[in-house]
Amino acid sequence: MDARSLSTLPGLASLKITTRHCKPVFASVAAIPGRGRIEPGYFSIEARYGLIERFNGPIFWFNALIERFNGLIFWFNALIERFNGLIFSFNALIDRFNERIFSFNGPIERFNEPIFSFNALIDRFNERIFSFNEPIERFNERIFSFNEPIERFNERIFWFNEPIE
Repeated sequence: MDARSLSTLPGLASLKITTRHCKPVFASVAAIPGRGRIEPGYFSIEARYGLIERFNGPIFWFNALIERFNGLIFWFNALIERFNGLIFSFNALIDRFNERIFSFNGPIERFNEPIFSFNALIDRFNERIFSFNEPIERFNERIFSFNEPIERFNERIFWFNEPIE
């Protein structure tokens, strides 16, 4: 990697780099802001990467702040997860309790099933009786409606025949 390719790296684009041909190292670096002028010379590869590390230092420092902030968020999320765990364990206890109640009701329901099926048989038997009674009731309705005027007439007669006190 020569100085021309290094000058395209982020953070080094603002540095003016000159080279002597056939030398793969910095020949001269123009003024670095706040550092003054670096004297011409040959810098090793480690020195070149030192400049990159200086630039990356603030980035890593900023990332460390973000990591600290994320640590608090993850810690808070862990508290929420613990709280949710307690809720889920409480719900599991309630479910176990409900299962026992339902298992207790099972024998009662089994006992009731024959009673309900016996009642269904009685209802079927009664339906036939009720359906047999319907025509008789219809016939009786006509008789009752025929008797109404006679009953009214009889009421007047009974009223007339009441003893005088």
